[in-house]
Amino acid sequence: MTEIIDAQQLVARTLGLLSRAAIDGVCKGRLKELVLHLECVAGDQSLDPSIRGAAEGLSAEWKRIYDREFGETTELH
Repeated sequence: MTEIIDAQQLVARTLGLLSRAAIDGVCKGRLKELVLHLECVAGDQSLDPSIRGAAEGLSAEWKRIYDREFGETTELH
């Protein structure tokens, strides 16, 4: 079953994933989840454009890290 969350919950979960990545480092699964969450934040029109823009930039950076560490980012979608 898919859980429906609002934009604020999405941002909070994404910040949690960013924190885990900074504290514990990244593994393939955590990094994939982080990128997918950042893409959702970047695409959520109910959020402020500055939040969406920051998420878009972070998503691009973490995709580069994913590619460097684990290979092609095509498996992220």
